[in-house]
Amino acid sequence: MKIKLAAAAACLMLSAMPASSDTSPSFDCLKATKADEKTICANEQLAKNDQLTTKAFNEARAKNRDVALARARAFLKLRAACQTNVDCIANAQTQVVLDFGLLGARLPTPEPEPAKADSVISEIRANCSAEWQGDYRMQEYCINQQLEALRAIKPVVDSPTPIDREILGKCVNEWRKPVGYDYRMVKYCYEQQISAYRRLN
Repeated sequence: MKIKLAAAAACLMLSAMPASSDTSPSFDCLKATKADEKTICANEQLAKNDQLTTKAFNEARAKNRDVALARARAFLKLRAACQTNVDCIANAQTQVVLDFGLLGARLPTPEPEPAKADSVISEIRANCSAEWQGDYRMQEYCINQQLEALRAIKPVVDSPTPIDREILGKCVNEWRKPVGYDYRMVKYCYEQQISAYRRLN
């Protein structure tokens, strides 16, 4: 099953192998002072990821400014805590681009890496397995519910109505998990909030 969010995540996933920095990040490496910034400057894939992250942030900010700024601030703190850990920085970049995608940014088109294209589905499987340890019937039910919810909220991401994206962004932040999101609760939260908004307006 192909899911756009999973494809976007695949675009940013990388191995810990250092690369020559032929690609510059969105900031000036000559002015880089923090460990995470220097690590990005020394790794071509992290530099590419940084460009995608900045592009996604600018698009999300144009559609949902306050939530996008708050998420960007949290991301920079998380990235700084990674110091020189390449995988940690890459994972932070992947997650924040997905966040910005849910706020209205266009998600990047992945380079063909099929083995990594199911990262979001893997997160859903891991979360359901942890929630329903030993109960495989409920794990299967949980996975199906999460995937159905993920498909259901995708049209909201592309909605031309700002209030739709604003409400979705708040629900995404509310139902964040240590890895990924509880998409079923994001969907429920959005439906409840948008229904209340429409009753009041």
